[in-house]
Amino acid sequence: MLKLLVYVSAAVELLSTAELAALLQSSRANNLRDGLTGVLLYKAGDFMQAVEGPADKVEALHARLLRDRRHRGLRVLVEQAAEERLFPGWSMASGPSARALSSSWEGRDDDGRPPVESLLGRPPGAVRDLLLAFMNVPAEKPANR
Repeated sequence: MLKLLVYVSAAVELLSTAELAALLQSSRANNLRDGLTGVLLYKAGDFMQAVEGPADKVEALHARLLRDRRHRGLRVLVEQAAEERLFPGWSMASGPSARALSSSWEGRDDDGRPPVESLLGRPPGAVRDLLLAFMNVPAEKPANR
């Protein structure tokens, strides 16, 4: 059974380009080993990550993330079973498409919250749809609702 986890958190310290590259390299290697796929976004000290794969591996990663002292305030946006992967073949996507989503974090929503904060409490499909829109996953691949 597959599981999808999407969360946001804040870095304890801002990451340099080199530190972010090292984090992505490590994440990709670990995700390949564990059969996980997803996307990790970072902007101005904020993380947003979607990770999917075997439920036990996603749950183990979640437990490690909760203990990871490089970030704080981890908030789960989506945690549920999935019928298929949204990010097949992406051990940990990043790059131009991830930067496009990160750039959408600018400004505030109508309630004065940063856009990532405004995702809290939204239906899981809305969070997945946002990720899919910016990651250029074909529209023919519907999000599991």
